[in-house]
Amino acid sequence: MNGNKDSANSSNSVAVLALLALIPIFLVVISIGWHDILEPVISPSENPSINLAAWAAAIAIAIVAVVLAWGVASEHARLRTDKTARFTWLAYLFVLIVISALGTMNLMFMKFQVPTFLKEAAETTLAKLTELDQLALNDIKLLKSDELHAKQEEQERNLEIQRQQFANYLESAKQEASDRSESFKNQIISLFESFDAEVRNPLKAGCGEVAIGYLEKIQAKLPDLRLPSGDCSESNPDVMIKAYRAAIDKALANWANSNDVPCDVPEAWDVDISRVEAITGVDIPSGGNSCSELERTLRTVERSIETYISRMPLLAPGDEDLAQLKNDSLDALRDQITKVKALYLNTNLERDDASPVLKAAWSEYSTVYTKLATVIGPAEMAKLPPSIDDDRVDKVGSIGNTIEILLSRYDHLATYPIILAAVFFDMILVAFFFRVETSRSRKRQVGGHAERLRKIRSSLNEA
Repeated sequence: MNGNKDSANSSNSVAVLALLALIPIFLVVISIGWHDILEPVISPSENPSINLAAWAAAIAIAIVAVVLAWGVASEHARLRTDKTARFTWLAYLFVLIVISALGTMNLMFMKFQVPTFLKEAAETTLAKLTELDQLALNDIKLLKSDELHAKQEEQERNLEIQRQQFANYLESAKQEASDRSESFKNQIISLFESFDAEVRNPLKAGCGEVAIGYLEKIQAKLPDLRLPSGDCSESNPDVMIKAYRAAIDKALANWANSNDVPCDVPEAWDVDISRVEAITGVDIPSGGNSCSELERTLRTVERSIETYISRMPLLAPGDEDLAQLKNDSLDALRDQITKVKALYLNTNLERDDASPVLKAAWSEYSTVYTKLATVIGPAEMAKLPPSIDDDRVDKVGSIGNTIEILLSRYDHLATYPIILAAVFFDMILVAFFFRVETSRSRKRQVGGHAERLRKIRSSLNEA
């Protein structure tokens, strides 16, 4: 019997200690949860004293919650022996859940679900900004400018064809000039080889009349040729041939450098020059018949075409205001898209960081939407809402907003653990109190029975 009694006493002591350990945790959780609820109401400024008032109110509510949990447990323990006022505990429990479970729920929501909620708000904002951006991009029609651009593109293609035609004319002419130059060199080399063969003729070797005739023909074609002095008939053939060949090679090189090779372009060259001048408004010299002069003409043509294309107007007259609205709208929306996208990628998103960015994006969306509605048809504008403001972002932390958001997130699995955990936390505290109250009730009952036995013994002794 004593062993059972000692075991019961030990269990009762542990229950009291467990309750004493749980109460501070409960107070901290509820206090933090209610501080987040009360701070926007009690502490709208940066005044530290007002902030302390929010903490004081939160702690007071937490203490009331502990008392109510005690009350629920005490009423349940009482109902075991006393059946009066059987539903008082329900009133206690209702108030307990209102002030305690909601505080716990708010704390858990703020710590675990607010970043997710803010990311969802950023994602929705990003989607609507992008849709409005595409609407501005695709539905603001610059019809006059589009027609102008079509004509400009055709003109650019024609000018490019014309430029390429000039290049082809010149390339063909240069190739012909190169062939003529090469033919001239081959003639000189052929005459020199004939001279060489005559000098080395085994039947009649030496620099005779025929050999000198070849040199005279070479000299006629290369007036600048300066052959070595001396009588070729008395010179060593090998030495003479080598010296003459070097002089002829030098004369050929000088001829190539000093003679501007003529290029014969077709008559269409001048006709096409006139066409380009008529389009670009630039006077272009047709050039002479030398390849270098024609190359300079081609470079002038290319520059005039490039300048003309670069100066083509981007807008047709009358489209300036509409184009400005389109560009301004796209710039404003894409600036907000960049900022909201950076916000969405923030892994530690908080309300104070998200709220100003989202508000700016919502404001810009509404402004651009209003402006676009003046130039885009109602049917297209009706595909998007005039405003994408989400007031819940500003109210994050208020209990009403927490409930609203949780209810709106009924399809998210994470919503239900928050609600169940908040209620379950209260039930745990009630259970701990109930265990302690049950042990105290037993002691009171035992004490009352002993008192009755004492009175019975006393009455018997007196008798």
